[in-house]
Amino acid sequence: MMLYELEGKFEVEELEQIKKNILSTSSLLEKVVEYNMIFPLKNKRYIRVRQQNEKKFFWTYKGKPKTSEFNKRLEIEFRIPEFIYDMFFKTTAHIYYEKEREIYKHPQGKIFLDQISSRDKPLMNFVEIEAKSEENISFIKKQLNILSPNITQPYWLLIESKYL
Repeated sequence: MMLYELEGKFEVEELEQIKKNILSTSSLLEKVVEYNMIFPLKNKRYIRVRQQNEKKFFWTYKGKPKTSEFNKRLEIEFRIPEFIYDMFFKTTAHIYYEKEREIYKHPQGKIFLDQISSRDKPLMNFVEIEAKSEENISFIKKQLNILSPNITQPYWLLIESKYL
C-alpha cells in the first residue's frame, strides 16, 4: 500500500492517564507487539522490516519527511513471507527495537499508545496520532491533554541518539 502518512508523535512519561482520556472518545481496535529492524538510507529515508505479533511480516519504505508542523512522509508497505523477514534478520546492518502498541479508533483519526524497548529494556513511551489533517491531530492532542511538543524523528533515531 502507498500513501502519505500524516502523524503527530509525542513523548509522554506515562501512558495510563492518556489511556483514561482516550476511553471517553475512542474504542480499542487491537493490541500488537512489533519487532522492528531499521535500515537507514540517505536523506532521512529508511527501510523498516517488521514482525507483528506472531506471524505477520511487513516491509516498509519511509520517504523523506515533508516540512510540516507534524510528520508527513511517503510510506509504501506490504506483507512479506517469513523467510524474507528471516533473511533481513540475519544481517548485521540494522537497528533493532521492540514496540508494544495499543491502537484506538477516534472519530477524527487513530491513536497509538507505544511502549518502546530494545532487547527487553524499556526505553520510552509515546502517543502517536494519525489523521487526515493537521487540525484533527491538534484537536485530538488537546482532547487528550498532551502537553509535550511533536517529535519529528522516527523511533530508531531517538533510540540511536539517546541510548547508543
